Amino acid sequence: GNIIVFYSSLRYDSIKLDKISLIFVRNLAVGDIMYCVLDAFPRFLTFLTRKWMFGRMFCAVKGRIVLVLGAVNILTVLSITIVRLCILITPFSFCTVRRRVAVAVVTLSWIIGCIPTIL
Repeated sequence: GNIIVFYSSLRYDSIKLDKISLIFVRNLAVGDIMYCVLDAFPRFLTFLTRKWMFGRMFCAVKGRIVLVLGAVNILTVLSITIVRLCILITPFSFCTVRRRVAVAVVTLSWIIGCIPTIL
């Protein structure tokens, strides 16, 4: 589902979301796709084969990757909620969220998501 959302948001302009929400939805889709590839797929293969086949390095890094992706997804949903709340509270005067700000918030969510893995 996330691959279709990401592809269609890039390919077609007929999606009925505003451009700011689309930036957040794309980020959420990318985070979910990365989670599926980097966590769910190795977990599924490990369950099937009953042994870890991805090496020591990936074993050491996998927990941190899952932490980052979970934090980014939570921060992205929080960002969508804050934007929607501001639109509901001040529907006619809320014009401050521009594309640049949305991209900065998405970038900041990735940076904040990476902080716990560094510490």
